[in-house]
Amino acid sequence: MSTQNESNITKKTKFEPLELSRVFDGMYEKKATQTAEFKQKVVSIMEYPSITVQNSNESNPFSVEEFDDTEKQTYENASVRVAWVKVPKGTTEEQIKAKLEKKPHFIRQVISNHPILTAQQENAIANGVTSKEAIAESQIVRYPKGHEEEGEIVLHTRTQKPMYKENYLALSSGKLQDEDLRTENSDDYYLPESLSDELSVETVEDIQAPQALDMDD
Repeated sequence: MSTQNESNITKKTKFEPLELSRVFDGMYEKKATQTAEFKQKVVSIMEYPSITVQNSNESNPFSVEEFDDTEKQTYENASVRVAWVKVPKGTTEEQIKAKLEKKPHFIRQVISNHPILTAQQENAIANGVTSKEAIAESQIVRYPKGHEEEGEIVLHTRTQKPMYKENYLALSSGKLQDEDLRTENSDDYYLPESLSDELSVETVEDIQAPQALDMDD
């Protein structure tokens, strides 16, 4: 479990065990490859203090952590991350699990206001193999199945900007961890025409305007 403290708000992320859900032949397999699908449940826990012990005009020798705040509010949000990696053709689930026992992995998540590009994807864009727009279309954050706005583009509550998300399998003990690359700058985002067409003209104008920022959320 990882923990972050920001403005007296405690953020904790709990990772449940990584699960190998299947090994299958994907759409673009080479003769020597197959695809392994991994899933991992992640629980985000937010704790908000019920008391304020200092403000912008005064300091307090006691930190909020030193108070017995039994009335703090806690919110939990659970999600399931999915990641796919190439494995040698004919690899069994037992062989994959044995590899993971020796080198534990987890599913890291990167979220940004711009498409998340690997060095290989940047090279593919430069060579005309794919486009930034195509990658954006695959990474844009949408409301999940079952939501009243299922399939529609999600805009960040405060900044009203589009978001992109990508999952990667990574070593649990490695340097690569979850990354949140989103910014507060109202003009700092990417939205190609193919995606902006899904939003109303009023909404597109709103997300480009500084007054759309709601700093209270």
